Amino acid sequence: MEELQIDFGGEESVSGRPEIGPGTLIDATARLSPQSYVGNNCRIGPGVVFEGYVLVANDCTIGADAYLRDTVLSGSVRVGIQASLTGCYVAAGATIGRGAQLVNSLVRRSSIVIEPGAAVAGATPVLPKPDIR
Repeated sequence: MEELQIDFGGEESVSGRPEIGPGTLIDATARLSPQSYVGNNCRIGPGVVFEGYVLVANDCTIGADAYLRDTVLSGSVRVGIQASLTGCYVAAGATIGRGAQLVNSLVRRSSIVIEPGAAVAGATPVLPKPDIR
């Protein structure tokens, strides 16, 4: 099985601070790495930790005590409380449930829900097929 690799390239922020878009609210207890970029109108909850290169597009919500490392979230993604994402790409509109653990994973279907407590490593999450009528 081929491992998902995300190459963020580039260099660290010259200022040593993450880039934050307008309208974004970040709890005072959140810790964001200097290589982080957070888009417009996002909400970052208490105790959230970003390590490495983390890109959060516009209109995302990250719940309390979530952990993101070397991860990309497309627009309008919801990450639940205590969820953990390492080396992941998450498509626009997806929801990552409370306490879900994703490692080197690709969530490529928009508006999909990863169930609370799910554990996925090194693959596209196995999800139920949509009911097409």
